[in-house]
Amino acid sequence: MKKRLLVLLFSLTSLALASCGGSNNVASTGATAISAEMTIGGTYTVSPTVSGLVGTVVLQDNGGDNLSVSANGVATFSTALATGATYAVTVLTQPSGSTCSVSNGTGTISSANVTNVTVACSLNIITAAYWDNWSSSISIPNATLQVLDIVYGAFGSWTSTTADSVMLSNFQQACTANPNVKLFLAVGGSNGGAPTTSQVSQYVTNVMGQVNSYNASLVGCKIYGVGLDLENNTSSDTISDFASGFKSQGLQVSVAPQAYNSAGSGNVSSASPTNFSLTSGGSYYGATSPYNQYGSAVASGNVNYIMLQTYNTSGWTIDNYDESVTSFISSVATAMANLVQTQSVCTAGRAGYNVCIPSTVTILIGIPANCASASFSIFTTTCTASGQTTSLSALNTAILGFPSQIGGVATWELAGTGDYVSSSSSTVGAFSATIFGAPATE
Repeated sequence: MKKRLLVLLFSLTSLALASCGGSNNVASTGATAISAEMTIGGTYTVSPTVSGLVGTVVLQDNGGDNLSVSANGVATFSTALATGATYAVTVLTQPSGSTCSVSNGTGTISSANVTNVTVACSLNIITAAYWDNWSSSISIPNATLQVLDIVYGAFGSWTSTTADSVMLSNFQQACTANPNVKLFLAVGGSNGGAPTTSQVSQYVTNVMGQVNSYNASLVGCKIYGVGLDLENNTSSDTISDFASGFKSQGLQVSVAPQAYNSAGSGNVSSASPTNFSLTSGGSYYGATSPYNQYGSAVASGNVNYIMLQTYNTSGWTIDNYDESVTSFISSVATAMANLVQTQSVCTAGRAGYNVCIPSTVTILIGIPANCASASFSIFTTTCTASGQTTSLSALNTAILGFPSQIGGVATWELAGTGDYVSSSSSTVGAFSATIFGAPATE
């Protein structure tokens, strides 16, 4: 009230002076004061909400007012805007190794602070996820499917030759939401038994029947390849025969071994991983020494993708880290990078090493979505929603440090006991939001 009275008196005085021949500059000053009074309390802030950020992103509003952000959450531009003014939030500088995208970034101030601008950041990696068909009631957001490069449908049957209706629906949703997604039909799993070499030919025929059945029904996409998630001590010859069989049918082949020590225990050095192996389950799932059942298939050149499981083997370490810490994943990534050779087929193997990875293979580091998705993992000792948040933040930082030979990250799983299942020990959609940059659901 006092402020308004002073302005009014000042304005009246100015008018009086002007009528008495006073300076026009004073009258002009009084008009300016009145104008300033009319805008006091009438300016509003623009505050974007940032998620998935690792590092620093620099934002701009209307081409200036630079805002440097180094933490997830709400940030506010320093310049407030009057009602009727426009705003346009853009990214000036992307964080190293990541890409941030702005949503709801433009508009007009309407007598309120702007709080609906979002900045979603994600690592520049291949993103892949398993989507099992055990839980048809679990809804996966289209926004998550839109940020995935690969979707593995789990699991196909060894004996059927027709499409499963639930998986068909999942596949169709994925490619409708994201026409560029690559669909893989995964076979095996811990409940998929241990096929033998004598069964390979018939099983390849059966699975190809399913692939053709899916492709006849899918609109706008098709099955790109087959994912071999062969556990339970499935033999090296069987895995190699499957890879060769599906490759000869024109499909891409992805394999899902578990990282392990070839002795079944002890430590592996990531710098010199001579005793590193790719097992069909480790001792936890019944595999036996030398625990390198996937080695021959990978070396053969018939494998396009490795989705390396970094969980559920236990009893061994790499660089003295076990599966319960994020450093384990970093060391596994380093070991895999050191096993990549500059040849498309490892014809002679590599002296002194169990594993030889051709340069044409794309490596994905496989990580469970939460503590319920695996028995032993980085979430095991922090099996709470807050513990998951801490582990995911550390994982994001670890992924930024992956060697260039690592192509991306895959998760087990979206449904089932996975990322979009409500649980007291995890936050719905947290893995996809934090690691893949999908919009947060909670």
